[in-house]
Amino acid sequence: MIRRGDILNNSAVLNVKESEGYFDCSKKAVYSFLFVLPLILIYEFMILITGTSIRNGADVILKLFFNLIGIKTIVGFTLIILFIYAYIVFSERAKTTEVIYPVYFVYMFMESYIYSIFLGPAVIKLTERVAPGLAAGPRGFSMSDRFIASIGAGIYEEFVFRLVMISAFIYLFKKFIGMSEWQAAVFAIFWSAFIFSGFHYIGQLGDHFDVTSFLFRFIAGVILSLLYFLRGYGIAVYTHALYDIKVFFFA
Repeated sequence: MIRRGDILNNSAVLNVKESEGYFDCSKKAVYSFLFVLPLILIYEFMILITGTSIRNGADVILKLFFNLIGIKTIVGFTLIILFIYAYIVFSERAKTTEVIYPVYFVYMFMESYIYSIFLGPAVIKLTERVAPGLAAGPRGFSMSDRFIASIGAGIYEEFVFRLVMISAFIYLFKKFIGMSEWQAAVFAIFWSAFIFSGFHYIGQLGDHFDVTSFLFRFIAGVILSLLYFLRGYGIAVYTHALYDIKVFFFA
């Protein structure tokens, strides 16, 4: 039996959902999870079938941590990450009766692609104001290794340096230093971008340290952090991955 109150409550939910357009929905955790999920599966599957040892710093850190607690396989690591992320996201969805619009994922990809086109030129312009010339990107790797490295950087560097590190820094700066929300966010962006840049000189894909390339990556880290704040984790991941694919294959 349908009561008048139920109709009013359902109408209220529908009105709220209708008022949330693409830009509101695409920032949400559930959209980020579903958007990034195919990249995670492709990345781990390609590592399994190619047997490559190519890793970036963020990937190494996460998997070393899981090795310490006894999870030593790629499959085990991937399943744990997916389970934790899915639990958080779908618990939130259940509480808010979130509606999923599949067409939004197409829009998110297109938006990320546009950002990836402008990311490099924007960072170069900003960097050239301080130091001329840019270090060359990694060379000498196979096409599959370059593709794996590109999407791995998007997934794991955005996870570690944006989703985890920025959130942790904001919490620490607010709780222990007494900063306001916006002050904590500014300092969190600065330090996460600084550490993000430094990690590009570690591991097999690491470059020889160069001040100009460090500055380039620092500025890129700041821009990606702002993108993460304004447009969400999923779009930051795809922007980063698509930019790296463009650099590795077409630069």
